[in-house]
Amino acid sequence: VEYGCIKDKKFYDRMKDIVLFKTTDGEFVTLSEYKKKDGACEGKIYYATDLTQQSVYVQLYKDQGIPVIVLDQLIDSQFINIIELNEENTTFQRIDSVTDEIRKEGSEEETSSLSDLFGDASGKSDLTVKEAELKDTSIPAILNITEKSRRMNELAAIYGMKDVHLPLEEILTLNTANPIVQKLATDKESDTAKAIARQIYLLAVLNQRQFTAEELKTFLEGSYDLLGKIQ
Repeated sequence: VEYGCIKDKKFYDRMKDIVLFKTTDGEFVTLSEYKKKDGACEGKIYYATDLTQQSVYVQLYKDQGIPVIVLDQLIDSQFINIIELNEENTTFQRIDSVTDEIRKEGSEEETSSLSDLFGDASGKSDLTVKEAELKDTSIPAILNITEKSRRMNELAAIYGMKDVHLPLEEILTLNTANPIVQKLATDKESDTAKAIARQIYLLAVLNQRQFTAEELKTFLEGSYDLLGKIQ
């Protein structure tokens, strides 16, 4: 059905109102039914592609009562592009690409004073580091990859451009409501602060994707080092 909608506009027009999307709660809904669900955000369709990898984000949205649909097939990225082109006021956002709905009301993303610390900890001088107060105080940071940059990479993969690696725009959002981040803000220069920042960044990466071999090695070494400092 999705392939038919992508290839034939007339077919899309006939099918668009009856195509079913599965939610993370196991329900099946049409696009219009999704938009009418309690917690739905006007014009925004939130989705997940891997319920295991994105489990933290899924729970964050579930806690806010925001419905999330599952798009775990390769063709889905093309299909949602077609929907966005044809439907007004409809934008698909992967749950790990934005913080809008999980920020505390009235909190805005701002450039963080810890940018240098986390830039060094991540080894990425171009990492964008922001801060905001999230509704869940237990999470020190989340790593978002912008929807646009990720879709460009997905399209490159679909069309077989294996040697094309477009830069992913990563945004690390530090949770100012988290006690660990609050403590780091008062102690940015110590070796312990640098070690903790590295672990926070890697944990945020782990919620986005699998570690590379080097990242896993760094994470384990850092974890053992911090454990060794416990008295």
